[in-house]
Amino acid sequence: QGYAGGLCNLGDLLCDERRDVDGAEKAYRAAIKADPGDATAHYNLGHLLEHKRQDVDGAEKAYRAAIEAASEADPGCAPAHTNLGTLLLFERAKKAEAEGDLARAAALYDEVIKHYTLGKGAEHEWTREAKADAARVRAALSRTWEGGRRGAGTGQAGRKGSVKRV
Repeated sequence: QGYAGGLCNLGDLLCDERRDVDGAEKAYRAAIKADPGDATAHYNLGHLLEHKRQDVDGAEKAYRAAIEAASEADPGCAPAHTNLGTLLLFERAKKAEAEGDLARAAALYDEVIKHYTLGKGAEHEWTREAKADAARVRAALSRTWEGGRRGAGTGQAGRKGSVKRV
């Protein structure tokens, strides 16, 4: 398990038993410094940042690093894929959709589907729900684009609710 593994265990102990979030974060970061290729250290840091710090950007970066560092023993790093998919779904895709940025939401739903497929499987309920969300957003996007083409020249193209183009 090595030095990085020991630091991860220390981080787990500090976070779970002692409720010392600062100490746990330091331990996980020390584990990453000791072994930048340790997927578990990156994953644990991501989980802490997401759930204890509400640091969405930091958690996303850590989950992506865990996936990148995954070994042949755990090539998919399923928990990191699942957590990244969930983070992207609730912190990125649904917010983009609520803001009316349907093109960005559709692209994000595609990424959620990819991560849920790798983390949970293609037929898992979460993956199927993300596929349905993506289809719904693409249908709305298609209707909006169609409406924009029909409204071109009539002053309707810039109506409220039109899609931000990316």
